[in-house]
Amino acid sequence: RAGGGVCCPGQTSSPGGAEVQDARLADGTAVWQHVARLVREWGDDIIGECGLSAVGAVVGATYPRDVEAARRLLPRSVLLLPGVGAQGGRPDELKPAFAAGPASALVAASRSVIYAFRHEGGDWRSAAGAAAARLAREVRAVSGR
Repeated sequence: RAGGGVCCPGQTSSPGGAEVQDARLADGTAVWQHVARLVREWGDDIIGECGLSAVGAVVGATYPRDVEAARRLLPRSVLLLPGVGAQGGRPDELKPAFAAGPASALVAASRSVIYAFRHEGGDWRSAAGAAAARLAREVRAVSGR
């Protein structure tokens, strides 16, 4: 309400989390889907000027089908998408995340940028800059920006 926001963990990018996140509740709903419904409920009355809720969800880019399902469950929430790069998530699979607009998803990559010099060679700063620029271009291509 004061201009900030929060992203609640839903379907994180690490495979180890699936044991809990994909567990089924008594009604057959996965835990992460139940969390998504709570996120929507909590954020429905906190919609900013841009039309997005101040309550978002973490949905691993490593699970593109779940990203698409999360967008359907959370049409006005920001989705934080970790797992691009080293964990195997690919920007070209994330187009559904941006259905609510170019600002409706945040793509996160760490190791693939930080350690780009291991694959690119040369100065680590230049390699990280090039990797970040490449990722930005790929995300813009799917985000509609």
